[in-house]
Amino acid sequence: MIYDRIRMARRSAGLSQTELGLTVGVGRSAVAQWESRNGSFPSSENLGKIAVTCAVSHEWLATGRGRMAVDAADGAAPAAPPSDSFAAKNSLESRLLNLFRELSGPGKLQLLKLLEVISSQPRKPSREKEPDHATQIE
Repeated sequence: MIYDRIRMARRSAGLSQTELGLTVGVGRSAVAQWESRNGSFPSSENLGKIAVTCAVSHEWLATGRGRMAVDAADGAAPAAPPSDSFAAKNSLESRLLNLFRELSGPGKLQLLKLLEVISSQPRKPSREKEPDHATQIE
């Protein structure tokens, strides 16, 4: 059942319900509901986020078919459904997303928290055009 697969995916990624909820953008209680026999189902968008966060196959998570783990040796990318929220818009975002996917569950959460802190800092207005960081950062 899907609630078992969500729990298995979360545990295999080494995440608590709270950590998975933070990564997906929901509360711990929502994750507890998803993992409950009589609980609610995650939205398709949240199911995709769970698959990416836990590095499991989206097909396996949604249906139970196929292999659980995404096998990088096969060259398979995490199989979340394509959507604007997961698509890299340039090479820098692609590199960041690939590195994020290689992290362990706790590493993903730490990076997410760091990015949230950085993005909440006030920015100085600039009159200069921002450089293309995708080509300048090595």
